[in-house]
Amino acid sequence: MLDGERTIQRCIDSVRSLKERFGVEHIIVDGGSTDSTLAHVRDANAHIDAVIDDQRRGISAAMNLGIEHANGHFICILNSDDFMIPEGAARILESASLLADGGPEILLGDVLLVEPRRGNIERRVANLGNMSKFMSVYHPAMWVAKKVYARLGGYAESYSYAMDCEFVHRALAAEVRFHHVADTLAGMCLGGISHRHLGRAMAEFRRSVVYHQLSRRHVAYCYQMRQSMIHFVLRNRVVRDFYLRHRHKHSG
Repeated sequence: MLDGERTIQRCIDSVRSLKERFGVEHIIVDGGSTDSTLAHVRDANAHIDAVIDDQRRGISAAMNLGIEHANGHFICILNSDDFMIPEGAARILESASLLADGGPEILLGDVLLVEPRRGNIERRVANLGNMSKFMSVYHPAMWVAKKVYARLGGYAESYSYAMDCEFVHRALAAEVRFHHVADTLAGMCLGGISHRHLGRAMAEFRRSVVYHQLSRRHVAYCYQMRQSMIHFVLRNRVVRDFYLRHRHKHSG
């Protein structure tokens, strides 16, 4: 986390009920916050297992540091403006088959995308089949067995925006066992670093999907252009509102 004073309390509260009920571990890695973020963390000290100072080494390094200190069977990574959906997460934590050693190695849940400025909320269903085209799974709703990180390594520090995409591509290439759970596991706010630098994030996605031989270079470039056009069109408020109403209507 870094300077997340407006959202960190929601993140902590969303994990707290799961910690009290299931004993989940909550580790916070701070990248050098200068606002009141750490004051919120200190106030919730009884509900936090560890607070680690990362000295601004970057997002991937912070993720890897948290993974290194985690003791759980599955690891979920939340940014300071992400939050768990306790009801959905609880159903997973109650499922012995999903948590068994011989079960899935990566669990994929659905996610709520929140627009902070306008309060729009859109539910996105995880779709692993589209990961060769565009980002279609979201790391706040992705639970990765720690043994997978031990086998494949953590998040690539050479990636500044699409490190989660690269990890999923790497896992697909290694034939890791994924499983989609039909539940909403997390919420995430739009406007993060990859959203603010969308062109660079898409370029890193293209580099990753080609490197891991999940798509040919020209095909990946065409999909990047398509996604760029979609995002450009959706910047128009009228078009965006129509799009959200349409998706809400057809999602039931």
